[in-house]
Amino acid sequence: MILVLGSKKACVYRTPPAVELYFQKRAPKLLLSGGRVQNTPIGIMPEYLSMQKTALNAGVKKEDILTEKLSLNTAQNFIFSKRIIRKCLKDCRRITLVTAAFHMRRALLLGGKILDGCTLDAHFANDKSTRRDNWFLTEKGRKRCFDEAVKIKELAEKGVIEDTAF
Repeated sequence: MILVLGSKKACVYRTPPAVELYFQKRAPKLLLSGGRVQNTPIGIMPEYLSMQKTALNAGVKKEDILTEKLSLNTAQNFIFSKRIIRKCLKDCRRITLVTAAFHMRRALLLGGKILDGCTLDAHFANDKSTRRDNWFLTEKGRKRCFDEAVKIKELAEKGVIEDTAF
């Protein structure tokens, strides 16, 4: 399974690499996760819907797309997606996770905790300002990465994820 985490621009940056993985036969299904209504590049709609429209327009079969429609944040992406995975894909043990590079560490830590019993493979989706090679070049990129580090720290302090700092 390929799990794509939602964002305002997920239909532009995250869905296309997920679709590419699908057509490479890396997994037979896409699970598009995100219920927050956003002003996406293709209109005001829930994140999952913008990703679904993009995937369908790229030729993914409708029956190969699962949608998670309730989540409003990363933890909920995994909590609500877990229900769909357990119901629709009972034997799923390996998930390719597609999200932005700056978001991947927290996503893997949360996903690993919530999706117990599943192996998560990271597949980075490059956006414009927070790629691995340019996040430090702009104030926007530095702020996004700093904010992400703060979120990881807060989750570790609350005991939600393991504190992996050395």
